[in-house]
Amino acid sequence: MRFTPWWRKAVLTLRVVAGVGWLGSDVLLLALGVAGLSGGVGKDVAYPAMSFVGGALFLPLSAVLIMSVALAACRPWGRRTDRGGKGESGPVGVAEA
Repeated sequence: MRFTPWWRKAVLTLRVVAGVGWLGSDVLLLALGVAGLSGGVGKDVAYPAMSFVGGALFLPLSAVLIMSVALAACRPWGRRTDRGGKGESGPVGVAEA
């Protein structure tokens, strides 16, 4: 099975957006953890907020794994025909003799 270029770009865009969201949630959890440890915010506020953020975002952002597997499964493996149309199978950037 192969994706059409439109579907491949759409899934890739969703994967990048979800990956950036995952990084953002990690930064938020780090900031809440530091605030809870340093005493800037009470532990009774920071840790329940961390639990809520982790629970609310874990499943939606786990779609990164599903999209990565879908992109890998629909990639035409083997000879690379998307670089110049020659069907080279060697490393990229190696000059031919």
